[in-house]
Amino acid sequence: MDVFVVVKITGDTTTEKITPLHKDGGTSPKWNHPMLFTINGTLVQTNTPLITSWLVCCRTFRGDKEIGETQIPIKDLLDSAGRGSPAKYTTYPVKKPSAR
Repeated sequence: MDVFVVVKITGDTTTEKITPLHKDGGTSPKWNHPMLFTINGTLVQTNTPLITSWLVCCRTFRGDKEIGETQIPIKDLLDSAGRGSPAKYTTYPVKKPSAR
């Protein structure tokens, strides 16, 4: 499969970003693609905004097809970040479009 990811902050259509296409990524595509988002600090403290990402299979003849979705609470990422801290890697479940 040739897969890319569409990422945005839930409820803010202006934040949508797209990763490069991972050609022949198969069932375990990987990206090391930094994305920069501006986040309102007050919003993070009062609500639980999410970073939503959609994994999309690029298909030439039948059109692109969504193959999965994941939601990451922004507060979780900010709580684990710190100045001078090493990078922290984490995983989140990917749900199929059928919500399984």
